[in-house]
Parts: sequence; structure tokens; C-alpha cells
Amino acid sequence: MRAAGKQVLVGTEDDLATDLTDAFGSITSLANVVPDQMVELDRLIRSGDREAAERLSAHLVEVSGLTRVHDSPGVLKALAQARSGVPMGTVRPPLLPPPPSYDVRAAVERLQMAAAR
Repeated sequence: MRAAGKQVLVGTEDDLATDLTDAFGSITSLANVVPDQMVELDRLIRSGDREAAERLSAHLVEVSGLTRVHDSPGVLKALAQARSGVPMGTVRPPLLPPPPSYDVRAAVERLQMAAAR
């Protein structure tokens, strides 16, 4: 589709540094959790700083992995709420919120540690 000149939206964080180079944009749930990093990745790609874009893209793969410990939409919503301080409620059935044993505060700390590397 890209070769045909179609405007493609990337839907995975597996290799955003490469995928966004010739894609129109991205549909990504990480923008709800680390929006500043997603905007920075776009800026790096547009400025041609390939090396920095690849480092940030690798970090975003790690962040994505941290969001997949339970039913992803519920975890993403809990993390976005914890990071932003904006009440977001819960997910609707059939989706499930993270179980009571899920430590949102610890997960946010892991996201911050991953960002510091």
C-alpha cells in the first residue's frame, strides 16, 4: 500500500522509527500513556535524527511490553489516569479493568525508569 502511495497509519509500536518514516501517522494506545514521547518520536523522525528516533522507538517497545501484563485496555486506562491525574473511569464489558492486585503505582514507576534509560 505504501508503494502505491497510499496514506498508511501504523497500528503497532514494534518499530515506529522505521514505520513512521514513510507512513502518514500512527494509531497507538501508547499515545494515551506517554504522549510526550510519541510527539518527540515524530519530531525526531521529521528532523531526520534517525539514531535518536531508533533509541526512543526501542524504549517505546519496552513501554508497550509493560502495558501488556493484564487485559491491555484496562491497564492502559489505569496507567493514563495515574500519569495524568485525570479521572478516566473504567473500561466497559466485555473488557476488564486490571485486577485489584495490579499495582498501578509500581507500573508507573517502571515506565519512568524505562524512560530514564
